[in-house]
Amino acid sequence: MELPRCCYRISLKALILDKNGRFLLCKEDNGLWDLPGGGLELGESIEDCLRRELTEETGFKVNKVDLKNIKVATYVDKKNTSVANIFIQTEVDVGGFTPSRECREYRYFSTDEAKRELVYQSVDELVKLLDEK
Repeated sequence: MELPRCCYRISLKALILDKNGRFLLCKEDNGLWDLPGGGLELGESIEDCLRRELTEETGFKVNKVDLKNIKVATYVDKKNTSVANIFIQTEVDVGGFTPSRECREYRYFSTDEAKRELVYQSVDELVKLLDEK
């Protein structure tokens, strides 16, 4: 089903930072890197969505969702879908990592390092936002 341009597919992305300010990306089974997270379901809270997505994709336990630290990017993706990515600073316990189709491995990246990898458009959009600082 194609949505009209005024409608966006809302995708919540966990912005997980290490002590050096690098952000965590997950490598999917297709070889592309992305931030963990996914679509907000009808009636679901932001916190519940991030907990669900991170558990499904990584096995990480969410310790904190910082709703005061949010970045937003809207764009039209390669499938001609209007997307709204909401990047939310999230603290997790990475000790319980469980690989999945959506996260075979994870690694922290600087913006420059991410620019040299095969990434989803959501990562490119985050890098633009972080480089604007």
